[in-house]
Amino acid sequence: GRSIGHSVTKSIPQVLAYAAAGGYVAQRYVERPHALPTDSRGRKYDIRVVALLRSASPLELYAHDHVYVRCANKAHSLSNLDDVEVALTAMHLVEREADYPTTSAFIEAFDKENPSRPWDSVMADVRATLRKAFAACASLHAGFASSSNS
Repeated sequence: GRSIGHSVTKSIPQVLAYAAAGGYVAQRYVERPHALPTDSRGRKYDIRVVALLRSASPLELYAHDHVYVRCANKAHSLSNLDDVEVALTAMHLVEREADYPTTSAFIEAFDKENPSRPWDSVMADVRATLRKAFAACASLHAGFASSSNS
C-alpha cells in the first residue's frame, strides 16, 4: 500500500461501491490525529518501524530503535482532505520535497510533549504488538511456523 487509490469520503454509498469492487480496505478516519510534536503546524504523522523476523518457531523478532517519521506537508483539516499534502504522510507521492523531522528530534519533542508516556514506553508497546501479530501468524499458518533457519 503506497496510498494508491487512497480516498477519504463521508459517503456511505461510495464506501459500499468500493467494497463491492473488492481489493479495498475501509477504515474509520481519525478525525483528530496526534499532531507532529516537532512543530506547531498541526501536521499529522506516522511512524515506520523496521522489524526483522529471524525465526518463526521459536519466535525470534527484532525491531530497530531507529524509526522513520513521515508527516503531511500541510496542517490537518477535515475540510481540506482532498489535498494530498493534508491527507497523506507519504510526501514522496507529490511533487514537493518532504519536510520530515529526524528520529532524534522527533523523540526529543515527543518526550517533552508526553512526559507521562515517554517514547521508550511507546516502542516497548510497539515491540509487544509486533510479537503478538507474528506469533498469531505462526499459530494460524503451518508453513509460517515450520520455516527453518537453515
